[in-house]
Amino acid sequence: MRPVEQGWLKCVLEKKNMETMHALDYIARHCQLDISALSTAGIKDKRALTTQFLTVCASVNARRLLAINSEDVPLRVGNLSPTDAPLQNGQLKCNRFKLVLRDVDATEAVIRTAVAAIQQNGFVNYYGAQRFGDEKYEVQSYTIGAALLQGQWQKAVSILLTPEPDGDEAVRTAKQHYQETQDVEKTLSLMPSNRRNEVAVLKTLKRHANSPDMWEKALLAVPFTLRSLWIHAYCSRVWNRAATHRLRCLGPEVVAGDLVLAGDSKTATPVTKQAAADGTFNITDVVMPMPGKHIVYPSNSSGDVYDTLLSEDCLVKASFSKALGVSLSGAYRPLVVRPTLTMQREGEGAWVAEFELPPAVYATMLMRELTKQ
Repeated sequence: MRPVEQGWLKCVLEKKNMETMHALDYIARHCQLDISALSTAGIKDKRALTTQFLTVCASVNARRLLAINSEDVPLRVGNLSPTDAPLQNGQLKCNRFKLVLRDVDATEAVIRTAVAAIQQNGFVNYYGAQRFGDEKYEVQSYTIGAALLQGQWQKAVSILLTPEPDGDEAVRTAKQHYQETQDVEKTLSLMPSNRRNEVAVLKTLKRHANSPDMWEKALLAVPFTLRSLWIHAYCSRVWNRAATHRLRCLGPEVVAGDLVLAGDSKTATPVTKQAAADGTFNITDVVMPMPGKHIVYPSNSSGDVYDTLLSEDCLVKASFSKALGVSLSGAYRPLVVRPTLTMQREGEGAWVAEFELPPAVYATMLMRELTKQ
């Protein structure tokens, strides 16, 4: 439980080339806090200079928190002020971006045409690759999520403890030893102490060795936010593949059976044949569901494809209720997003792109569409 009775401090977190979860983990260790004492409204890209609000339980030593700024780490905190409640995931209006594109060899006319196309047609609202992990590696967050949804706890632990080729050498050595020997105690002695999630899993396995629920307990030792991220990464991958099917098979126009949100509510309703024929809705009104227990699926072929995709991992729609303490209510995500995008030349071969995107919309997907890469 979060220590809400103690009050909260709000500050600005700036980081560079660092994942949000790693930044929070570092702050928690530096301030001798449990990571649950820190909250943000969402995660930011690793490969960027990012700023966002952060809330920390008021019991934190403010001087210790600010002392992070003198550490040799790519993050800073500042602008501390008291606040009544912690930030919740998704509690933001939008994300603002300013990107510099260098070595651009396209003409200005080509660039202006590409910007106009984005503004007119939008782009497919795919989850970005950073949601899933590096595709070069076997260990990706969605693979752990799939194992959790399947109830295969031991498999999930094994994936977590699979070495990554380009990772930290000491971590790679520890994980390789586990894969070769299944020796928990020795792996724990080899694992660097700053790998808090792996260490927590290994300590729990050691403590509950030979217990029938040892694997489940080990995974419950991982922070709730990370377990939730793993599971939602799998749901996001399903969404991406379903969105591709929707556009590839049914085209860029609204068709009967598509889902749209009713007004400002979170309730989705299917588009009728008459509404589709009348052009009542735009493609930016269409939403696709994230699997969950409280959602409905499209009543056209884009709804049927969910069954096909889930069956590949031995799952069904009913699998998405609750997994390892993570409740899966489901959600609806716009199929296409139409942003306001401006681009200005900045020197030879360089352009500055500025835009705002709704929460959980990926700038990398906008840039992919803009550059056709």
